[in-house]
Amino acid sequence: MSDSQDVQAVGGFNVLRSAWFTRPANTTAYAAGDVISDNATTSKIIKFDECARGRGSGIIVSAMLVDGANQSTKLDADLFIFTKQIDSYGGDNAAFTPTDEELGTLIGVVQFPSSSWRDGDATSGVGGNCVNAQAVTLPFRTLADANGSDDALYGVLVARNAYTPVSVETFRVILGIAQD
Repeated sequence: MSDSQDVQAVGGFNVLRSAWFTRPANTTAYAAGDVISDNATTSKIIKFDECARGRGSGIIVSAMLVDGANQSTKLDADLFIFTKQIDSYGGDNAAFTPTDEELGTLIGVVQFPSSSWRDGDATSGVGGNCVNAQAVTLPFRTLADANGSDDALYGVLVARNAYTPVSVETFRVILGIAQD
């Protein structure tokens, strides 16, 4: 699911684009390089709608990862952001194996290091939550045409450490975008 928020700025628009998902009802540990997703057998890529307007370009200036749990061992993760939907990855806990062609549509990788998490609700486990916020500079041009179709960006969240999740843990990814 995705949602959006727009704020007019001098010379353009600053927008927030977010998407969230709930991972499967298990506590299967992730290894470095595993996809974190919504389904154990098939995955849908994280889609950020309406990222561009007009010329189809902008700059991602911030990224936040909100975790609906607060585990003692924090997740170390990368968010791969693409201009095109990719299909060459399995379900939750599968190794992330993008093709060369898919990496050709990559605009950047946002790192969410385990040392950068901040507690929201410090309650341990499923009763708590935490956030990891990063300042970034990732210019992009979407595949939007004159009709504004495919003005989206797409993401895949990948674990970079051994991480044991809680069952049905939720993740929300929020991108701050300066649109051209």
